[in-house]
Amino acid sequence: ATWPPLLGTGANRDFEDRVVTANSEYKLMQWNADNKSCRRTTLGPTFGQPINKLLPLVKPSPRDPDTDAADSIPHPRLGYLAYSTCEKVVGLCKMPLDGNPNKAMGLIAHPGPISCIAVSHDSQTLVTAGGTDATVNLWQINTEVLDAAEAGSYPEPRLNEAGEAVAEDEMTPKERAEATRTRMAPFLALLEGGEGGEAHDELVDFFYYAQLRSQGENTTAPREVSGRVPLSEIPNLMRALGYYPSEAQVSNMVNEVKYSKFTTTGEVLDSVDLPQFIQLYVNHRPIFGVDKPQVEEAFKVLSDAAANQTLNLDGVEGPGSGVGKGGPSFDFASTFNDMSTVDWAELKEKLLTAGESLSDDDLKVCLRALTGSDELPDGPLTAETFIDQVLGFEDYEEDE
Repeated sequence: ATWPPLLGTGANRDFEDRVVTANSEYKLMQWNADNKSCRRTTLGPTFGQPINKLLPLVKPSPRDPDTDAADSIPHPRLGYLAYSTCEKVVGLCKMPLDGNPNKAMGLIAHPGPISCIAVSHDSQTLVTAGGTDATVNLWQINTEVLDAAEAGSYPEPRLNEAGEAVAEDEMTPKERAEATRTRMAPFLALLEGGEGGEAHDELVDFFYYAQLRSQGENTTAPREVSGRVPLSEIPNLMRALGYYPSEAQVSNMVNEVKYSKFTTTGEVLDSVDLPQFIQLYVNHRPIFGVDKPQVEEAFKVLSDAAANQTLNLDGVEGPGSGVGKGGPSFDFASTFNDMSTVDWAELKEKLLTAGESLSDDDLKVCLRALTGSDELPDGPLTAETFIDQVLGFEDYEEDE
């Protein structure tokens, strides 16, 4: 984790201190340093493995020529982050973090694990330490490369007679729309097929349908196409596009849009426009879908957890004792085996009661959509059976 600088100047300055963290799903999350609420989630570098360390690049303190002592006044950071992954890759990110892939770079620094990284006091050198290679490498930092990559990701802006970029409030509606399209180019490229592709067209269709839906579907009254949808439509739009966020993730997305201008203008938003929603989607959606190894690992975790429990109907003697004080006991391990078999009744109970639980009706709807039935047969359920008969994953290994 690291603290980014206060970015911007004047009315556009962001006065909120934030803590930046990286997770195992290639996301960089910004948290309010005071109330610890999630302010923004963006796509991080996807070179190799997820980030495991972040370091800010800091301006060196000026020194007194007479005493050679450093100024004690803290100095702002440069607006860049150095990062490392568990193995091989180190790189740089440019702030503000918005998910633009052109604002990050990575290179292979070591042939294996990276044990540590450090930045020199003048932010000109990145030091990386390997693991099995027993090597320390020094890398010169050149942030101009990131600046050029970011600039190259956008088409040239329209200039006025003085050779300056034309401000959006001085543009015609058509010119403003073109400027928005230009600004969105790096994010549209992240959609399958890019701008104008099937995924983009589908997203636009769902967005405009959500505008009509929010005004009532069964009505003959004139509709207003404002180009914005209420924040309450965000989870429905995400699910329509194939991303099924948890309730916590939905809360983060809604709050991200709701307070996106609060720290600069004090404005609280109650709706989202199409460009903002596209950025929200490409930044929050998973990099990789759920695959068979993940399901098998989940079944193994459930199996191992239940195998270590012994339920005493009249008191607990201890794990694996089989007999408690004053009554018989039921050993959950009997419903699990080396093949990570889970009893369906036990799994159903967890789905209905643990974590962000499902209601009984919601579970029936899910099962009906997946299997055509409201219920699964009682008894043991293996990961392979669940993958094949419930989720319906194709066996790609056999196709190969």
